[in-house]
Amino acid sequence: MKLRALFFDLDDTLLETHTHSSDALDVVCRETAALHLGVSPAAVREVFLPTFADLEAEMERLEIVFADGDAMRAELWRRTLCNLALPSDDGERLGQRYQQERQERYHLFPDVEAHLPALRARYHLQLVTNGISDIQRGKIAASGLERWFSHITVSSEAGGWKPDAVVFEAALAKAGVTAEETVMIGDNPEKDIAGARALGMHTIWMRRWEWLGDRGVRADATATDMADLARILSTWAARE
Repeated sequence: MKLRALFFDLDDTLLETHTHSSDALDVVCRETAALHLGVSPAAVREVFLPTFADLEAEMERLEIVFADGDAMRAELWRRTLCNLALPSDDGERLGQRYQQERQERYHLFPDVEAHLPALRARYHLQLVTNGISDIQRGKIAASGLERWFSHITVSSEAGGWKPDAVVFEAALAKAGVTAEETVMIGDNPEKDIAGARALGMHTIWMRRWEWLGDRGVRADATATDMADLARILSTWAARE
């Protein structure tokens, strides 16, 4: 069957997230340590990371729902401070600082702008991203990605989180295509690849970082950058 649509994950697939979020966190960890003498920036980071992972897992299971990104970040930093046995009064302010530092660092991978126009000329392009609506749409607007994508599906708007089928089904409905006509491209094997494969979509794992493991989830192909992705798609198109 002819492929008609490409669904792209956002973070660490098109938008470089790993480095910029780490750098932003370093800034806020230093500020937190300055507010609370006796606590090191390294100790704040050590507590923040599992706290964030736990909160994200709660959001993915829909055990907690936030009205917006400000509420989520305030809760994240309140929990971090509590887990450090520190007063949580600064949670909202630290959450705002963390967002400010992240926003200043948003940038696309260098190869994205060179390849999306040609892909858009051939396929329907859609962003399919996990996260809270205003956070993810803010990233998309700041990076200028909207110009290349016909539709955007944010998990919180769809009523679930990847790999939940409800997210992919919402994206397919917006695009007006079937799973068999679609390729899901993302960096997370469990959320992007396994979720899409369960619906019968074609999958390409975008392995931007060498240290990423596939966690036992096999995609139809693996790309290391956008040029690699374009080559894979050209090979598939020649077989149609």
